[in-house]
Amino acid sequence: MKFVALFFVTCVFQVVVGKDLLKKDPSGDVVIHATNKTSVPSIHYVIDAVDCLKQAYTVYSDSSDRTQVYAELFQEKHNETGWNVVAGYTAAYIKSKWYIEASVTNGKYQDSKKDSDFKSTLYLIFSTE
Repeated sequence: MKFVALFFVTCVFQVVVGKDLLKKDPSGDVVIHATNKTSVPSIHYVIDAVDCLKQAYTVYSDSSDRTQVYAELFQEKHNETGWNVVAGYTAAYIKSKWYIEASVTNGKYQDSKKDSDFKSTLYLIFSTE
């Protein structure tokens, strides 16, 4: 009986603490995915781009710092060329050999049908060559 009570208390503690930790995570409120506007030699570039952008969202809340960290993290993984990042654009014309577009949403669109709750930001990381 003591084991069952201890197990129950442990489970409740994990649920309560887990919810608080999720609230403190700035990346927990966003959904990041690649769009179909991509031109890279391998799918690994796309996977790394999404992962690096998630890390940048975890580290910084300011978009200019976030874009710089995003480019630097991606550069560490794919250093065969330089990388630049544009964020929050509505249209762009960039001549680049390789590029990946990612969309970041606030995650509220899944639970709400109001357009005002849906916010999306586009990020374009592109090679300097």
